[in-house]
Amino acid sequence: MYEDMSLEELTRAYFSRKYKYEEPEEPIRGRSGQKWKFNAIIQYNGDRYGVFIRDWNRSIGVNQIRQLEKACRDTKCAGGIIIGDIFSSQAEIFGETLGIQVVNRTKLLSKFRNSF
Repeated sequence: MYEDMSLEELTRAYFSRKYKYEEPEEPIRGRSGQKWKFNAIIQYNGDRYGVFIRDWNRSIGVNQIRQLEKACRDTKCAGGIIIGDIFSSQAEIFGETLGIQVVNRTKLLSKFRNSF
């Protein structure tokens, strides 16, 4: 059942059960003046976390981790979460180093099932 959901649907279903989950209509302007397009913003304990969802048919690399980290820093988010199907091993390691949570579909499905 959940395996057939898109990454966006699965992310929304999981995070909206536990946290305040919103999908911004417009890009969010950072302190630098740049506009950042988050797929979602999660509010938890007064902090905001930026979410990128990358439903790609290829591996997600370090550049996307860097992009999310810059967007979070510029918009005063406490941290970031990137969700995708496949991540390069370098991206996973780099995400850990920067404090970005890297979550693949398998891990998200597992967390979703265990939260019932």
